[in-house]
Amino acid sequence: MESSLTNYLLEHSFISIVMVVVVIFIVVGIIKSLFRIAIVLSAIGLVLVTFFGFQPDQLLNQGKDLTNSSSWLESNIATGLLNQLQDGGFLLKSENGDTIIEIDALGVSYNLNDLLSELGTDEPNDSENTIIKQ
Repeated sequence: MESSLTNYLLEHSFISIVMVVVVIFIVVGIIKSLFRIAIVLSAIGLVLVTFFGFQPDQLLNQGKDLTNSSSWLESNIATGLLNQLQDGGFLLKSENGDTIIEIDALGVSYNLNDLLSELGTDEPNDSENTIIKQ
């Protein structure tokens, strides 16, 4: 694959130049956005140190603690969401070979196959066919 792409780019120099220019613009844009983020964060840190009496080491330690706590938050949030989904009044049942999802809080039932096919298409479908009235 690489050799065919390389051969194609060598044969079509104009396309090669355009691709190189596009890649350069993308890299420059990413670097500019990283510098903007760094400038904003350094300005926030400067304000915290200058006006609010924080120590630079204290800010660095808080940043390290925040990055370490993100994995803890992700695991707890994922566990909490799974518990809510399990205890949230959802009922899966099989009727006539179809899987039906009942949501007690909303008072509606969905045919799982119809719902998945509707979600998988780009064109909007008639959602009334998917919802089973109770």
